[in-house]
Amino acid sequence: MRRIIAAAIVKENKVLIAKRKYGTLAGYWEFPGGKVEDDETDKECLEETI
Repeated sequence: MRRIIAAAIVKENKVLIAKRKYGTLAGYWEFPGGKVEDDETDKECLEETI
């Protein structure tokens, strides 16, 4: 089982979301995050995506 992490980042009543660029879900909106690798922490995973 893979561990997935996402963040809902809100600042000044605005929410950070991104549109997927590629893959089967291209064009869909998503919160920042991703798959946590075995050698990284949840925080490190989020830092790489933001």
